[in-house]
Amino acid sequence: MTELRRQQWDEMKQYMSITDRCLMTQLRRALDDVTLTGNDVSDACGKCSNCRPRPVVTAAYDPQLAARAVQHLKTSRKVEVTEKLTKFSYNLITFSVVTSPNFSKFSC
Repeated sequence: MTELRRQQWDEMKQYMSITDRCLMTQLRRALDDVTLTGNDVSDACGKCSNCRPRPVVTAAYDPQLAARAVQHLKTSRKVEVTEKLTKFSYNLITFSVVTSPNFSKFSC
């Protein structure tokens, strides 16, 4: 590896170990972002794993709802999609959806 590649690898390892500050701010610093204010609080993105340490989506689910979803997928039909060309040369997509027998047919 060249010295530049070693330096870049060291920077990436350092970035992956950051747990106490905003990851986006660190990237902005590494890329010499001139819009940084120098205030870690105002520069924080509010979206990265360090700014939002709790997961956005939880792994918990309702087993009964999952069973209903499986049953629905087993008994429903595929969505049929057809494409039609109008005299104005606009593509219109028409589709119809037939869900499980417990639900009504929907088309547009």
